[in-house]
Amino acid sequence: MSTLGRGKLIEEAKHVQVVTPADREGNDTLYNGVAAGSASGIDTMDFDEVNFIINAGTFVGDESVAASIAHSDTDDATASTALSGADFTAITTANDAQIHTASLRSESVSFKRYLFLKTVQTGTGTSVFSAAAILGRDHANPQTNSPVFDL
Repeated sequence: MSTLGRGKLIEEAKHVQVVTPADREGNDTLYNGVAAGSASGIDTMDFDEVNFIINAGTFVGDESVAASIAHSDTDDATASTALSGADFTAITTANDAQIHTASLRSESVSFKRYLFLKTVQTGTGTSVFSAAAILGRDHANPQTNSPVFDL
């Protein structure tokens, strides 16, 4: 048994599959892996930290993916707006086949209740990637309604 105690990690964190692994081609803008009208937001209620993980596979041709975080007061991607400064470095053949991460902490930047991983694919090749979000609670530093984005 861990020092956290039985089930403590499960109580303190929540994993969300944001984008399922798939081959993607051409130009597309997605919110959490689907079209904006079909996207469900990541509900951050009761959590004050969110870690995003993009697992990029091999990109072929001139395909690139620009990823950023959008947020909204409602579970509606069409009503979401860009979270200032929450952009990943564009993923291309130069930096594919690796993990890209970002963290939001409510002590440094204010974000709304629902988050969306917005991905904009451009080019004529193919891209393979998946993404997840891990939500957590920071008990050492209680929430002060203001997060940080680390790249």
